[in-house]
Amino acid sequence: MIRLLSGPKEGWISLPLLVAVVLSPALSLVEARWVRDLGILPWVALAAILLGTVLAKLPVRGPVAHLFAAEIGLLAIATYFARMPRGAPWGERILWLWDRVWSWLTIAFGGGISTDTMLFGMLMALAAWTLGYLSAWFVFRRHNPWPPLVLCGAGLILNLSYMVSDTTMYVVVFLLAAMLLLVRLTLFDKERDWERAGAEYSRSLRWSLLRSGAILSGGILAAVWVMPVGNVNASVAENWYKFTEPWQGFQSEFGRVFATFAVPVDPAEEERFGRTMALGGGVELGSEPVMLVASPKPEYWGAQVYDRYTGQGWLSTADQVTRLDANDSRLGSVSSYRSRQEVEQRYKLLTARSTRTILAAGMPSRLSLAAFVDHFGSLDDLESLRAVVPVRKEQQYAVISSVSAATEIQLRRSGTDYPEWTGRYLELPTGSIRRVVTQARRVARGTDNPYDAALAIEQYLRRFRYETSLPEPPSNRDLVDWFIFTARAGYCDYFASAMAVMARSVGIPARVVSGYNSGEYNEQTGLYEVRQEHAHSWPELFFAGYGWVRFEPTPSQTQPPREPGSEEEEQTSDLTGETFEALNYDDMALDPLLLDDGVDPFGDGSDASFDVTDLASEDTRNSVFLMLMGGILALGIIWQYLLSRLSPARRAYFQLYTVAGLLGWRIRASNTPGEYVRELKRAIPSLRSELDTVAECYSSETYGGSIAGCEATSSWQRMRFRLPWRLLKRAVTGRMNGRGGNG
Repeated sequence: MIRLLSGPKEGWISLPLLVAVVLSPALSLVEARWVRDLGILPWVALAAILLGTVLAKLPVRGPVAHLFAAEIGLLAIATYFARMPRGAPWGERILWLWDRVWSWLTIAFGGGISTDTMLFGMLMALAAWTLGYLSAWFVFRRHNPWPPLVLCGAGLILNLSYMVSDTTMYVVVFLLAAMLLLVRLTLFDKERDWERAGAEYSRSLRWSLLRSGAILSGGILAAVWVMPVGNVNASVAENWYKFTEPWQGFQSEFGRVFATFAVPVDPAEEERFGRTMALGGGVELGSEPVMLVASPKPEYWGAQVYDRYTGQGWLSTADQVTRLDANDSRLGSVSSYRSRQEVEQRYKLLTARSTRTILAAGMPSRLSLAAFVDHFGSLDDLESLRAVVPVRKEQQYAVISSVSAATEIQLRRSGTDYPEWTGRYLELPTGSIRRVVTQARRVARGTDNPYDAALAIEQYLRRFRYETSLPEPPSNRDLVDWFIFTARAGYCDYFASAMAVMARSVGIPARVVSGYNSGEYNEQTGLYEVRQEHAHSWPELFFAGYGWVRFEPTPSQTQPPREPGSEEEEQTSDLTGETFEALNYDDMALDPLLLDDGVDPFGDGSDASFDVTDLASEDTRNSVFLMLMGGILALGIIWQYLLSRLSPARRAYFQLYTVAGLLGWRIRASNTPGEYVRELKRAIPSLRSELDTVAECYSSETYGGSIAGCEATSSWQRMRFRLPWRLLKRAVTGRMNGRGGNG
């Protein structure tokens, strides 16, 4: 207990540095505001650090300490979250909490979608407790800073990669604290070696090293921060995508079990269109620009298709991925469908963050950039397009899509001879959807064809109220049922879901598509201006012989125009509308409306050249910054590992000739240690005594077998800051006088 009160041997400065390291990811989670109840994370992490520090300093065996810390953490976090049903006895609160956890586990392992945000808060609290305790244990019991630095750094980078707010403060604080903690614990290890060897050293050395480490770390951060970033290399981007493919699968599963969390604050971001679309509470869309679109007609710009309804939302379950080159003719062969029109669109991204999501109207059939396609058996049955190289701000790309131009009479006569593969678009959950099925059949009663049944369902839903401010829906109820029979109000996700489910209920294959509506047409520029508030979801229904056709049940949107047609047209025409078969993507002209000087509008980012004038967007700069800092830390680990494998005398001599060699004083193959040091002494007479000591200790150990490491180490400590400065000064003076180093 006296040792505990007198302070840790590692120094009191180690504790606030560790707190800064651990709290950086915790505070970044609070800043992100993914869900409620995250404000507790910093306090949980801080309490865990203090408990871990105390247990690390007490004479307690590791397993006993870990078990005790786990019990305290579980009890405290369970008590905090069980407070939710206020006024109930504690026994009922614990049962209520267990029911929430069990329901989440049932959904998670049953393939459903969970919108319970409380479970995410609980898991993050448990993670903060575990990270805080283990970090303190490793630092103050094992004197090993690397596990907490790696774990905290990984958590920070993971969270910041999804945040849309400024992340600079958390990165800088974490990196500075991490570097200084490394310096402090490295010095602590050296102090123990010196004490065992009986060497004398100044206690002020620790503050001198911390000050020097802070200055050096700040200089490195500043230098990396202002470095410009060039173009993205296509092969690197593709290989990175393949390398992270398992992580993308984890992301998809994470979005399913924490569906409300999966929707970021900024709906303009790529993650807005993940493989899960949860039906949750209210939404609030901003007005920031997303993109400009040049198109001959207004369409909806789709990003993600959803095929499986779970009762709580939609999933994309496509099980195949195909890589396509730009202008690949394998995409979207729709020759088997009648009355389709090819529409060319050109997109220009305006958001600061790059994205892999490729938007397209209808059924895409040609792309101007290489892409990965998520699809089922055929490329016609696709669910999303993702660029091989992320599309950056101000970059353009083009898509040719096949959109339906079928008339009403054609759709009425399409029949019900659906292809076998459309069976997945008729599936519905059992039991919970029974009332919706009954209501859909009641609404479609009296119709004798799929098109009129679809129109009846569409008109029925357009009588509901459009509302973005919704209460949290019940977690134990089918949400289309809740929307139709209880809320009777909602936003586009609910309207699209309801129509797709009701269409399936009467035997029409249906799916939900998420993306953007047309946006606002600017008559002066001839472009569609798309903002965050234009994010939208809609249903598409399949008609035999005509493919996917868009409908619009959301009352705030205009229904798609559709020609009535005639008997003669039905008998004589299979294809309407203009086509773009002659379009040559190799020689296509750049769109002057979307062009911006200095931007390659259809470039795929394959230019490997580095242009210092091409400053990247903030997220790219941050990513490169973090990667460079990770590289610097990795090099530091390797350097320290190599040094630790050497004896003190060899380590001092190795550091000596490494530093001197970098400044031009390279050792020759014929040099003995004494000869090499004599050349250095002639250049720096003031360090004669320290240089002699290092050389003598090294020679004695290497050739005589005697160990005198403590003197070599202390000599190197005294000159390691003066040596590079004086050699550099000597080299500069020599060049000015026409002389160099030693060759």
